[in-house]
Amino acid sequence: MSYVQVPEKTQSLTGSGDIGAVLKQARLHKGISLEEVSRQTFIKLHYLYALEEGQLEQLPAPVYTSGYIRQYARLLNLDEAALIRQYHTQIGTGLSYNRTNSPEVATVLVDQATPRPGQFVPVLSQRNGSVCVDEISMPLQEISTKTGVSSLAMNQNAALSSPSPVVTAASSDKRVVETIEGARKEALVMRHQTEQYADTVLKHVEDEIEKTLGVIRNGRNYLKMRLESYPKH
Repeated sequence: MSYVQVPEKTQSLTGSGDIGAVLKQARLHKGISLEEVSRQTFIKLHYLYALEEGQLEQLPAPVYTSGYIRQYARLLNLDEAALIRQYHTQIGTGLSYNRTNSPEVATVLVDQATPRPGQFVPVLSQRNGSVCVDEISMPLQEISTKTGVSSLAMNQNAALSSPSPVVTAASSDKRVVETIEGARKEALVMRHQTEQYADTVLKHVEDEIEKTLGVIRNGRNYLKMRLESYPKH
């Protein structure tokens, strides 16, 4: 696929992350109005305006905005993949999109295998995208050797201080329910946006059909007048 050669200024804007300016300058370079872009891509005019002006908070979910960028880029013969990557970089999602939008997602990875002598067992946690070591434990046998405390006593203390499995299961169930509820709400939002987009497309098709029917009616009326003007045999 060949792509349109945009001016140097536009290429430098691509590096700066302002994809709206890239799209706008390429559109003006081709002499296409924003209304014409909306007509050809079926994208609502206010979404196109928000995209060009960098008002990303006015745009729908990234999955839809990525589709808008793809359609817009194809119309202007731009590199759609590069622009979509630049968009995700600009909004801070990279190449992927976290669909839960949760303020904090905690995942604990615990090594269940029996530690070998001299082996450290790291317990990792992930909060807000960062990974840190919460705790490093040593085998009880090695700790007992170094401290003189029996392994039996340490096991008893650990059993007393360990959280109840019921509480842990309840917390896990709560997180699962919250995740499912968040996914359900997002699915409703996405369905609503999809139906809005489908309604826009169908309205455009309906308008075009009405125009075509108007031309047909005018043609038939003209022919009817012509036929009536001929002398009857």
